[in-house]
Amino acid sequence: MTIDLAVVMPVYNEEECIVKVLKSWISTLTALGMRFQIIVLNDGSSDGTQQALNVFDHDNRIDVINKANSGHGPTILMGYKKSVELAEWTFQCDSDNEMKPDSSEIEPMLGISTRRLMRRSFPDSSRRTLWCG
Repeated sequence: MTIDLAVVMPVYNEEECIVKVLKSWISTLTALGMRFQIIVLNDGSSDGTQQALNVFDHDNRIDVINKANSGHGPTILMGYKKSVELAEWTFQCDSDNEMKPDSSEIEPMLGISTRRLMRRSFPDSSRRTLWCG
């Protein structure tokens, strides 16, 4: 089954905040009633980020990919390639909690409202769109 949204999140040395950041995204997306997966790409962190991410080992909504450092650009491209196979929509955000999922900035970027979320399927197409009315 295709999911609604894949969030691509590159991570580098975010041991201090990554668990809080991911729990915040999980909470917000779950409250929206979305089928989602967060693709976390640990880009060769040299701190305890990889160990911190182990908290999510049994959460199928979080896909952690630990990889050698290749830089931000190649890392997000890897995430995009994976996300387009999984979801109708892809959203990319950084892992430093600068953009919180519950902020007023996130709703327009996702094109939805947390107050009214409606999913409309088009009978002649496998594509779906999320919109608010």
